Amino acid sequence: MFLKPQSGWTNANQTAKLLSSNGAGLGPVSVSNNTVAAGASKLSQSRGAIYVFVRPTQGWRNMTQTAILSASDGKANDDLGSSISNTVDTIIAGAPGKNHGQGSVYVFVRPAAGWSNITENAQLGIASSKQAPFFGLSVSISHDGSTILGGAPTQLVGSRGQGAVYSFTKPSGGWHTTSAPHGRLGVQNGALFGTSTSISDKIVVVGADGQSLGNSSPGAAFVFGSQ
Repeated sequence: MFLKPQSGWTNANQTAKLLSSNGAGLGPVSVSNNTVAAGASKLSQSRGAIYVFVRPTQGWRNMTQTAILSASDGKANDDLGSSISNTVDTIIAGAPGKNHGQGSVYVFVRPAAGWSNITENAQLGIASSKQAPFFGLSVSISHDGSTILGGAPTQLVGSRGQGAVYSFTKPSGGWHTTSAPHGRLGVQNGALFGTSTSISDKIVVVGADGQSLGNSSPGAAFVFGSQ
């Protein structure tokens, strides 16, 4: 972790190192205000977990996790924590290996007393063919926590695995149980569309690692939103 000096960014050593107490490999990571979430998708035969770090009152320092989040129905090779995104009070994580590659996205909401070792509040999924779409390989949550995106980069579109991104809207009573997607984003002749996702205000950006341009496949990023 690096904190911006008052004079601006310069070459510097880290402010703190955040480590798992049990030696789990951490990454990817996400940060929102005073909360850092890190995935550990290879933990426990790739069941996976999420490690949460909350800034101490005296400021960031070398520390181990505040809490570990896990799936209530976790199984080997689910790879929970392969992707991660968070606000201060909501953490989402993808488990693209769940159900033999069908994939799932888990939603964790901070308890009133603060982050602690808990299981998910909601699990988001999609209806898919026998092909493994690896839903949850990428995830993103809006700043206000009202919208969640989950990428399914090998989702069948017609007869091709072009990929898709699904959006979920927070229910009026909050994230709970299992929710169906609110909408789907895609592009014509996409290739691995949904490998990465990001959302900010009214703008959504989706990566497509296999997108072809001419005779090569350099990949592309697609932008959706208001002008």
